[in-house]
Amino acid sequence: MTTTSRPKTVELARYVDEFSAIRTAAHDMLSPIPDDGFRWRPAPDRWSVGQCIAHLVVTGNHALRTIDAMCSEARRTGSHGTGPFRHPRLGNLFVRINEPPYRMRVKTSPQFEPADAHDRAALIADFLSLQDVLIERAHGADGLNLSAPRSVLFGPFRLTLGQWFGFTASHERRHLWQARNVVEHPRFGHV
Repeated sequence: MTTTSRPKTVELARYVDEFSAIRTAAHDMLSPIPDDGFRWRPAPDRWSVGQCIAHLVVTGNHALRTIDAMCSEARRTGSHGTGPFRHPRLGNLFVRINEPPYRMRVKTSPQFEPADAHDRAALIADFLSLQDVLIERAHGADGLNLSAPRSVLFGPFRLTLGQWFGFTASHERRHLWQARNVVEHPRFGHV
């Protein structure tokens, strides 16, 4: 169940709008795809629509655990704020380079590799539900300092709480764009 009020923090209100738009776009794109189209891959080294969505469910759940831990830490330490928040440049860059159309491919960590086999209806439901939970978490973070604490994404990338919301949204848009390219492939539907 999604909260209908808007967060007071402008940055979080933007993330609520982004996750709502992602949910709508994903529903509209994924609903008409048949099971065989959901599993079709344009090439052996390319993901199917289903693999894109499976990857987003796995990475989204990882992001939720991180966001939950960061919110708990901010509450525990009394780190509150209303913004506007300043975030480290390197993290902002990482959030931006994930936006579609992306210019570079990134090797996926084995823990985030999507499975080939999956239940289409369950996977779509999981992804749409994930958007509702992300929206709830954005509401729950209202009033917290989004520029602290920081958590390691990988290597030198330490993201703030606000950047984790931004990264999650940009990462979802990236792979939905990838899935849309599969659907728009000339051989899609001629499986």
